[in-house]
Amino acid sequence: MDIETAEAFERMGDGLDRRVDRVERRIDGLEVIMREEFAAVRRHRRHRLPRHRSRDRRGALQDAASVAWPQLRPRAGSLPARDNGPMDRDEQMIRSLVQTWMDATLGGDLPRVLELMDDDVVFIGAGRPPMRGKDAYAAQTRAMEGKVRFEGKAQIQEVRVFGDWAYSWVQLNVTVHPADGGAPNSMAGPALSILRRTPEGRWVIFRDANMLAPADRAPA
Repeated sequence: MDIETAEAFERMGDGLDRRVDRVERRIDGLEVIMREEFAAVRRHRRHRLPRHRSRDRRGALQDAASVAWPQLRPRAGSLPARDNGPMDRDEQMIRSLVQTWMDATLGGDLPRVLELMDDDVVFIGAGRPPMRGKDAYAAQTRAMEGKVRFEGKAQIQEVRVFGDWAYSWVQLNVTVHPADGGAPNSMAGPALSILRRTPEGRWVIFRDANMLAPADRAPA
């Protein structure tokens, strides 16, 4: 077996391991939800149905399903952390992406920033039309080169992963320093990003809603 074939098999094995981990987490979450919802149905039936009123098995199952089924849809926080163990690998990768994005942006490393985006990325912000694609982002960034310098930090508030999709909520604080020595402009606000997993296993930003505003009236 040549090296290229061996590496291909190794990547396939890593991908299968990730899929197994995701399935196990979903099963654990579903078990918890089902136990909670069927317990709720039992309590509901005790308190709402007279003891003398009999119902067939199909009716009882329909009651349980009508309460439990809506709760089985994916929702933030529905899959508990296993045994309070270490952070999920996907969440670690996304947190690393956020830090890499900030470091590359503040350092003026445009090629590195572009690597963190999906080809069909869309950036959304108040008061301006959506910015679509890497080329549009690169053009806007190059138009500012030599005119301003950025300082800032990103505080991650939340990361949730749902299979090959995820979102991150980040609180941003940015100061823009004009190159001509003008007064700096401080901005702050949240940013919500939707990410997707590439076939190679990397996470990239697919959609980004940036709500930066002047610091004195920025949203919390």
